Amino acid sequence: MNTQNQLEKPVGIGYWLVMEILLIIPVINLIFALIMSFAAGNESKRNYFRGWLLTIVIVFVLLAALVVMGGLSSGMAR
Repeated sequence: MNTQNQLEKPVGIGYWLVMEILLIIPVINLIFALIMSFAAGNESKRNYFRGWLLTIVIVFVLLAALVVMGGLSSGMAR
């Protein structure tokens, strides 16, 4: 029994296009994603930006691990 109030309006392609363009801009993307992941009224929007932030965190952790391993391996070659 879903009423009209319980249903969320679908988000249009233009909205997602603008969001993707904003997410390309360094620093602004992090600020914007943090705001949207906690303040967006639409659950789909919140989940998308939370997923995007999680992906960024995972990428940075993997890159940090590669840098550390690279530093350790170059130190062992001496």
